[in-house]
Amino acid sequence: MTWFPFMPSYRTYDDYEDPGAPITIGVPEPLPDDREIPDGVRVSVLRNFDADVDVTVHDGIPVTTVERTLVDLADEMSPRDVADMIERASELDMFDPEQFVATLERVDHPRGKPVARAALAMWIARGCPGARG
Repeated sequence: MTWFPFMPSYRTYDDYEDPGAPITIGVPEPLPDDREIPDGVRVSVLRNFDADVDVTVHDGIPVTTVERTLVDLADEMSPRDVADMIERASELDMFDPEQFVATLERVDHPRGKPVARAALAMWIARGCPGARG
């Protein structure tokens, strides 16, 4: 499985049991009632979204930051899976632990916060693999 942490869509861990499960798209505000959502797509409204800090540009396309994406995914995934994604993002020199903590403190994810904290602790306990410097 390849993760593209800069993409605004994801599948939860359980979705991989069912290849026909929908893709989740994160949006900063609710869609209008008349907006048609294609089959196979589910929409999730991002909480505490701040475009000034949660958006970056990749190949000319505005996307959520890796740190914001990982914090959002922590709402749906296990600490081990998030720690693995932190490790991969770090290997790609795309992860900033300080930005991750700042995002985590700003965003309201009752389930995701403890998962994200546990994932960061796991990554640190592993010796911060992939970290540079």
